[in-house]
Amino acid sequence: MLRVTLAASAFVAGVAAYEDDPLFRQTANCPKFTCPKGQKSVQRSAAKRDARVFAYIPEASAFNMFSAFDASDLEGLTNGGGLPKKKNNSDKVGKCAEARDICFQTCGMSKGDCESEYEKCTNKKCKGDKNCKMQANFALAMTDIGVTKKEDLDKKPHLKDVADGKCHEYVDMQHKTCECVDKADHPKAFAGTLWDFYKKYAPKKLEETDAKGGLPEDHEEWLKSTVYSKTFKKGDEPKIYNALLSKYKDRAVARKQRPKPKYDDDYLKDDFKVPEAEPLPTTTKKPTTTKPKADDSEFDNWSGGEEVVEEEL
Repeated sequence: MLRVTLAASAFVAGVAAYEDDPLFRQTANCPKFTCPKGQKSVQRSAAKRDARVFAYIPEASAFNMFSAFDASDLEGLTNGGGLPKKKNNSDKVGKCAEARDICFQTCGMSKGDCESEYEKCTNKKCKGDKNCKMQANFALAMTDIGVTKKEDLDKKPHLKDVADGKCHEYVDMQHKTCECVDKADHPKAFAGTLWDFYKKYAPKKLEETDAKGGLPEDHEEWLKSTVYSKTFKKGDEPKIYNALLSKYKDRAVARKQRPKPKYDDDYLKDDFKVPEAEPLPTTTKKPTTTKPKADDSEFDNWSGGEEVVEEEL
């Protein structure tokens, strides 16, 4: 029972201190996708085979490390009470993680905006539950390790100068979903991307706007009749496309399993380096009786947005 109480006390201390650990702080200031002079970025068309947006399926295991029990229920445990019921909030905040993945793949959205929306979303879902918030942040910390193996980095030259591993996933996703067009052609390019999206995922929208036969010649007037409104203005194209992906995500967003992290040997050595011990002097030891090892199996699993505006989309 003493061991259980000590573990619970350590967990309570961890709950209070985790917010100060840099492991749980997400990097907001990551480099955005840029184009050569005279060009501007636009979302890759949904008509292109390799332009499908996806969201990683929230894994309960990513939330499990801090779901052994609810931190708010530990007072009774430290006072001699029984173990509280296990709680897992993966279902509760999993939608927030999916929205973050979608945001990362919306060309022009900044990493800071995506993290801010994730924070708002988890605050809304967790409703002041610190254990829920800790699980939400820990789930990100488990995935945002970046690309650590040299051979993988060599395949992605756009990550060569991105020092912060927590920026790798965002930069990589933006690289895959953005393309560059001449600034003068940007309005038409965005209108074309929008038309392709509606054709594939919401064809009724084209019928409603008399655009079923193809992109209207007066594409700017068509944009005014479809997405430019009181909520979105010209210049809000990243927010518009992100809102579209969120509204039609059941059709427009694929789901897939997150690949397991690949660690470089040097990466692990730096984090888990054990100092070399000095050799012990040779001595003659007296025979000792080895006591049976205590069974610790019961402790194996222990360890210390806002709504999307959809009008007129």
